[in-house]
Parts: sequence; C-alpha cells; structure tokens
Amino acid sequence: MKDKIFKIRVSSEDLAEIQRRAKLSRTTMSNYVRLVSVGNTLVVVEETMEFLHELRKIGGNLNQLAILAHQGRISCVGLDSTNVELHNIYSGLYKLGKHIRRSV
Repeated sequence: MKDKIFKIRVSSEDLAEIQRRAKLSRTTMSNYVRLVSVGNTLVVVEETMEFLHELRKIGGNLNQLAILAHQGRISCVGLDSTNVELHNIYSGLYKLGKHIRRSV
C-alpha cells in the first residue's frame, strides 16, 4: 500500500531525462522512479510490441468464439491455424529472450 508521499527537487534536465525514460519504459514517472530506486533494471524490448499485438488479436477472437459458444450459436471450431500462430509467437518470444540474455 502506498501511503506516503516523497518529494524531491531535480534540475530541469534531470526531470526531462526521467520523463523520457519513463515514457520509453511505458510506465508512469512515479512507477519508474520507484522501480529503479530500489535496484531494479528496466529493459524495454521494442520487438515484443508486435508479438503483444498479435496475442491481443488472437485473445479477442477467442473471446468472441467463447461468447458464441455460450450462446449456443456455434458448437465446434477448428483452431488449428490459431494454434500455429500461437506457436509462432511463442517461438519468436523464446528466440528473442535467448538473444536478450546473451546480450545483457
């Protein structure tokens, strides 16, 4: 629970850099400062955005199919192509993770 406020003074340049890094990390300034101040290292991997976009699309489609199945409008769906796409996404993420571990 966050029940305390902590204020600091920084230069305009430092504030701009913190804002830039928080934006790059796709998090709030408050969360960014909390994470890095306790020793965490944030690694932003732009290549994951495409994978996440594809996963969201597949998830949305699966939700629509689940709704139709619960309504009784469909009873059986072939998900072979979805399974192939998920395998491709997970394989790509696995390769990306191995590459990141080698470069860090």
